Amino acid sequence: MEVALLTDVFRHADVHRAIAAIGDAGFSQCELNACFNWDPHLNLESGIWRADVAAIGRSAASAAVSIPAVACYPNLAATDADERARAVDYCRRGIQACVELGGRLITVMPGGNNLMPPEPQVQALVAALSAVCETACAYGVDVAIESHPGNCLEGTAAIAGLVRRLGCPRLGYLLCTAHLAARGEDLVDTYLSSKDVLRHIHFSDSRTATPYHQHLVPGLGDIRFDRLVEQLRTEGYAGTVTLQIYSHSAEPEAASRRALAAFRQFWPAR
Repeated sequence: MEVALLTDVFRHADVHRAIAAIGDAGFSQCELNACFNWDPHLNLESGIWRADVAAIGRSAASAAVSIPAVACYPNLAATDADERARAVDYCRRGIQACVELGGRLITVMPGGNNLMPPEPQVQALVAALSAVCETACAYGVDVAIESHPGNCLEGTAAIAGLVRRLGCPRLGYLLCTAHLAARGEDLVDTYLSSKDVLRHIHFSDSRTATPYHQHLVPGLGDIRFDRLVEQLRTEGYAGTVTLQIYSHSAEPEAASRRALAAFRQFWPAR
């Protein structure tokens, strides 16, 4: 099992400084923040995004940090056809960037809004994911979709069910501990019900059963991780776990070291 850090905790720093700091904090992997509207370290709509990817690759090599995953997160459930096409193109570029960086996965959310009628949004999401999956299959890259509070489709059962319904071999579920805790879902039950389609894990602490979820260093919120980690260890989980602690962006270097130390208390390095 490998542990990575999502670069969004360094949202106030440029990507090259972020990657160097992640290596200095003791990580050998990072998940690159290319999130559509979240201070991206890689803007895939930029006219020079391919050159940016090449520069990021050089910085990662210099820091001895690999990039197994790229976080994209455009609005795949947009009912406006032009906006949805833009979101699909963004993910396609994310897949290309992932390949050029030596990665194997992009991460996405459903998008949309749970205050609007769900069915048109879910239909739009199915169409968008189907298009993204064509590119993912062509490039041999996985797409992991997570539940996010407030999106048009929420919860493990709904997201994993959609993944199974679409049946794309490259599409899977992303288990995000902070988002699930905010919904009041049990982490072990979530894992057991979705492990057949599980592709990735985002690991961070938060308050439980609240609309105001956070992404904290493990141990600073209400989440009990011990049962989930024990289940993962028992079943030999061998994928990547990404620590996502963007709530500490005011002190990213210290928080990164603290997060890795906290995680290693649960899962010591071999």
